[in-house]
Amino acid sequence: MHLLRLPNSVYYTRLATPVSLRESGYPNELKFSLLTLERKTAYRRNVEQIQLLHALF
Repeated sequence: MHLLRLPNSVYYTRLATPVSLRESGYPNELKFSLLTLERKTAYRRNVEQIQLLHALF
């Protein structure tokens, strides 16, 4: 789980894809926009996104 800020100042969450999915052709990582420019808001949304993504894996 990583909180990432791109040059356009928008925060993203980044998560490495499990090896079993990578072997099936999925990308090495998934990136999703958190739709915010504020770090505090991005951190809270990042935690929510990661919980949802881990539930899917």
